[in-house]
Amino acid sequence: MRTRVVSLQARLFAAFALVSIIAGVLPILLGYNTLYKGRVSLAGEQALAQAAIIKGVLDQDLGEAPWNAASERRFLGIVQSLQDVNLRLTVIDPAGDILRDTHLSQSGTGIEENHNDRPEVEQVRAGLGQGLSLRYSASLGYEAVYAAVPLENQGVLR
Repeated sequence: MRTRVVSLQARLFAAFALVSIIAGVLPILLGYNTLYKGRVSLAGEQALAQAAIIKGVLDQDLGEAPWNAASERRFLGIVQSLQDVNLRLTVIDPAGDILRDTHLSQSGTGIEENHNDRPEVEQVRAGLGQGLSLRYSASLGYEAVYAAVPLENQGVLR
């Protein structure tokens, strides 16, 4: 059996190549992670700001009253004015049922799932004043940033 002898030059070249590859890939991965976190943070801040503005309009109309025809008209007016913006709005009642969702065509959404178990809604229900989460959306089919704020009528705007 013949033993293969690898020269010092070949070993140094292989080590240098490996270090070069790691040195080239590591900054790319770290940079991507930093940019991704920054974009998610910015998206969360923007979503909370938008939710706070719309909450102000809905609370002005609703106050502590339950969802009604007038609030439905006001909500549809907001949705109409935001048509060019890819913004999803969901109004959730105190029991966790969806009253209205901009990605669904009718007010009777037919979604039976209770939404009080969503992380952003749980944060609002826990009294934190607002909720924010990054999670996969089964209805949208991709990962999305969700922001939620409480409504005066004990509902949640998400």
